[in-house]
Amino acid sequence: MSNKLTNVTTLVAGDWSGDGHSRTDTTVIRSNLTSEQIGEAYEAGSKKLGFNFIDEVAVDYEDNSLDLEKLQTLIAAGMNVEEAFKFEYEINEVKTVLKDEDPAGIHLCEESFTDIYFFIVKLGNEDFEYEISKGNSINIGGYGLFE
Repeated sequence: MSNKLTNVTTLVAGDWSGDGHSRTDTTVIRSNLTSEQIGEAYEAGSKKLGFNFIDEVAVDYEDNSLDLEKLQTLIAAGMNVEEAFKFEYEINEVKTVLKDEDPAGIHLCEESFTDIYFFIVKLGNEDFEYEISKGNSINIGGYGLFE
């Protein structure tokens, strides 16, 4: 771990409020930016893109797609498809969507959604560095606590 990555931030994707399906995916990162600075960088990156990823993508129940226009905008801004979409089937789907100009776009998984968020933060602050923390959670049980 770099000595510069001293800030710990937890990112939560999904139904963070618990008012719907209550499913979330959390990613803990160590970063050279504070949570506030990450938010500011995200806003700056969103302005460069011309859309707000958080407010416009995967906002409704079972809405897990990134439309063609936004996908093209991200790629034009420098997003590397192989970095954002780690699974071979996703990369193939992106290539097909771009070739066919399918306006419906591509389905996103939790990892790709988070990677696109990181890209937007980096677009807003090119000094942004992070690493995903692994093995920093402990399952303490309590399965039956939630009805």
